[in-house]
Amino acid sequence: MSSKQSELSPEPNNLLSDQTHSYQSDIVKLNQDSVISDETPISQKEHNDKPEEVHLSTSPHCKSEFEATPSTDEKLLETRTIKILDEPALVDIWGKERISFANNCSSPSQPHDPLYFDSDSSSNISPSSWCKTSGEQFSVRTGPDYAKNKKKSPSASPLYEIIDVRYFNSPKRTTNIADVLPFPTIKAFPDSKVPVIKDPNVPELLVVHFNFPSEHPSVFRPKDDGEGGELILYLKPTESFLNDLNRVDGNDSSASTKLFAEWCKHCTVSFEWRSRFKCMGIVRDLEKHNVSFLKPYNGKPVLIKESGKARRGVSEDGIRYLEMSANVHGWSFIAKKGFVSILPKLKGMNLDMGFTIEAISDEELPERMLGCMLLNNINPKNMHTISTEMQKSSHE
Repeated sequence: MSSKQSELSPEPNNLLSDQTHSYQSDIVKLNQDSVISDETPISQKEHNDKPEEVHLSTSPHCKSEFEATPSTDEKLLETRTIKILDEPALVDIWGKERISFANNCSSPSQPHDPLYFDSDSSSNISPSSWCKTSGEQFSVRTGPDYAKNKKKSPSASPLYEIIDVRYFNSPKRTTNIADVLPFPTIKAFPDSKVPVIKDPNVPELLVVHFNFPSEHPSVFRPKDDGEGGELILYLKPTESFLNDLNRVDGNDSSASTKLFAEWCKHCTVSFEWRSRFKCMGIVRDLEKHNVSFLKPYNGKPVLIKESGKARRGVSEDGIRYLEMSANVHGWSFIAKKGFVSILPKLKGMNLDMGFTIEAISDEELPERMLGCMLLNNINPKNMHTISTEMQKSSHE
């Protein structure tokens, strides 16, 4: 019996599969799973829709106009104390091999974004490293009437902050990663103090897990599993988000906070809600990498649909978590071919990565990044490889 009690999302409802909202003219079909959100250039349209308006700011730390401002009478966050397990207890639950593997595949963090702050940035970026970013590099939907105006602006700061990143290779995709590798609890809550979240559906730790193919796909033998790489992101709520979420009158919370709380409430039981999880990636200095085919999609959102799964549970440390996974193995031939073709170039790339929840109505706007980070110089050849035995739940 697992010490992490989890609730799995159901299989997708075929009636909902691949359905998009009828007024979302910015949705372009990519494959049977994902949908890329993209503004078609006005010259390619048959009617005179307004093109997307994107207002980019120059500073990575300037405050967005949508940043929630706490009231002056806001109290300090309440906390609860957890018992972080010592090494013997962790070994008893997970075993030495899993603990060692988790530590070895954790990527080192940079103290700040070197591409913004260092004059010679390329010499200051550690191999396979990551750092926190402000979220402003991502353009998100704003109101009013996004369906008509198609206006986007830089995001406010993210709701969750990244605390650990793990990469590894795998002979086949790993599922239910929260049952396979221990959480980086000490990195998330080093003082054993966990902020109290009044909404029981909102996680104290958010886990986002991607399975990527490394094999060239076959148009005649499509498959949703195989050799590949895996990326696991661990995030915790920011103080500003928690203050907004825990307001005495929940109706005063920002639109993005209320939208995420609703998504958390429904994502494990509703395919339609879960499919509003939206990922974005921006390759910096794209021109120097000779991947011109990526240019139309650089920074464009991808909705995770059939390949997505959400589950929630409580860790052995007493941490309430929510795990969202995306299986890129299950995407279309063209999407996988494009992805596999850039794998050798990742070791020289700096990739802004982020995700948010798709806002549809004016009441849900503006969107705001849920989490974001900069991933630097990922080299799949230098990654550790998880064994098939370790891919099984540690609690079986």
